[in-house]
Amino acid sequence: MFTTVISCKLKQFAQQKNPLLTSVGVTLSLFFLRFLGILQSSECAALDLLFRLRTPEVVNERIVIVGIDETDLKKVKQLPISDQVITKLLRTLDSYQPRAIGLDIYRFQSVAPGQEELLKAIKTIPNLIGIEQLEDNTNLGVPALPVLRQLQQVGFNNVVIDTDGRVRRSLLYWHADGKVYTSFALKLALAYLRPEGITAKPAAVNREYLQLGKSIFKDLKSFDGGYVRADTKGYQVLVNFRTPGSFQTISMTEVLQGKIPPALLRDRIVIIGSTAASFKDFFYTPYSNRLMTAAQPIFGVELQANFVSQILGSALDGRPLLKVWSELLEWLWIGGWSTLCAFLIWRVRTLKSAFGLLLLVGVSLFGSCYLAFVVGWWLPLIPPLLGLLSSSGIMTSQVIVNLLQDIQEYQQLQEELKQQTATLSRHNIALKLSQGRLSYLVDHDTLTGLANRKKFYEQLNYYLNYASSHSQFMALMFLDLDGFKQVNDTLGHDAGDQLLRAVAQRLTNRLRKSDLVSRLGGDEFTVILPIIPQVEYAAKVADKLIKSISQVFLLEGTEVFVTVSIGISIYPLDGRKQEILIKKADTAMYQAKQLGRNQYYFSSSNYFSSPN
Repeated sequence: MFTTVISCKLKQFAQQKNPLLTSVGVTLSLFFLRFLGILQSSECAALDLLFRLRTPEVVNERIVIVGIDETDLKKVKQLPISDQVITKLLRTLDSYQPRAIGLDIYRFQSVAPGQEELLKAIKTIPNLIGIEQLEDNTNLGVPALPVLRQLQQVGFNNVVIDTDGRVRRSLLYWHADGKVYTSFALKLALAYLRPEGITAKPAAVNREYLQLGKSIFKDLKSFDGGYVRADTKGYQVLVNFRTPGSFQTISMTEVLQGKIPPALLRDRIVIIGSTAASFKDFFYTPYSNRLMTAAQPIFGVELQANFVSQILGSALDGRPLLKVWSELLEWLWIGGWSTLCAFLIWRVRTLKSAFGLLLLVGVSLFGSCYLAFVVGWWLPLIPPLLGLLSSSGIMTSQVIVNLLQDIQEYQQLQEELKQQTATLSRHNIALKLSQGRLSYLVDHDTLTGLANRKKFYEQLNYYLNYASSHSQFMALMFLDLDGFKQVNDTLGHDAGDQLLRAVAQRLTNRLRKSDLVSRLGGDEFTVILPIIPQVEYAAKVADKLIKSISQVFLLEGTEVFVTVSIGISIYPLDGRKQEILIKKADTAMYQAKQLGRNQYYFSSSNYFSSPN
């Protein structure tokens, strides 16, 4: 209804040749589209284009990346890299007297040999900062080594990814469980800035803002720039990325062999991280897009270097941070360009002149946004550009009415062909859907939509092979509902089926996308956790599942309560063969029932700290 009214009004504006009403109508339409979030992706893409058009910056000499590439991995011949190699690398780097060393590698447990040596090294290198991943909506988190946590030498490395898969924001702080966590990048930057007499403090203009040296870091709001209702939890800022290749990168082997000049690392920030494609630690940034080739990501260590570089450049050199206007100024900007174009087009009499004016105004708009971007302002580009095109189109609509009438007959002649094509297309789509449905039913339970017994055995075999080749833990859970038979007997089979579907949905919602939930039959389910950092992780997941299932179910207006008993076996601690793990998980599940139900039980309590 709203769009119909707008269309009618715009048609009246065109007939009256009223540029003011035209610009007002166009601006209101753009406001509606922007509020719905339809323009967010295109506005972010326009920001990316401005990044790629900007003149490349010089190499940042304050930061050096020590990359662990494929050649390094072949030489160490061990994955994960042993504590002994990491210790030697840290000791060597520390001898060059850098201001800070960042270890952008997950180390949540020791990797023999060299455990004691690594602990001693960490305690004697006070400027070493490690990473941890905090639990959020998409992952359960990865802890740091306890000794790093005790020494407060840890920063989180969680990354905010936009809906199009690009990273345009960074986190400085995160609030969870009543605590304030500091990011890995900010920890490294503060370690570098401390000798310069610069520390984090509230800004004088607003004590909620962070000030470091010359710059004030304003936290991002959900409607800032081109974002619409963005998730801005924590303390987020827009990232003013440097051109790819702006950081000096050396290999781990070069460091261990002593081939690095001392001056290259002295008084620098050194960040250690993976530059091996096999680790798949990479992200897409505004520079990733290419006109004629596939998007090129950057490694996670280079992303963290960009985060650190932005903080240092702003605090020490006054390098501009990306800022945005208030919403009022943005709408005046958008409406102003639409009005300007409408009045200019209204004064011309030919399509050629109108096109020339439109081109001139469009170039002026783009140039203004580019110059503003160079000095640190992200101004709306797509909405005013659409306003220019819409205003000019409406004002010149009467000139092309006759042309539209001329092509109407041609469209009618093609209508029959389109209808025949549409009919064939519908038949093809129906055939493809039928084929897809048959393929789906082979591997999935028809009642719950979960993987069936066939799919469970196939995936279990695959995950066991993967865990074996990568020396990883894997957990297998057998779940049985407590009280399901009573629900079936009292409320009927339809209610029982509803309960099974609801249970399946709750299980799926509480697990990672990489985990597999299956229904073996009746009220028996299985869960495969393919890669877990430690045995305690399985206990944490099981506890979440128990709490979720114990919540009330509403079946046809009746409140129903059931619980779940869970048996857990761990690869390779409980065995390496499929049938052994299944048997032990099933036995553990029955043990959980005998102990009182509504709980989980491990097949064994004598687990090792790492897989053999």
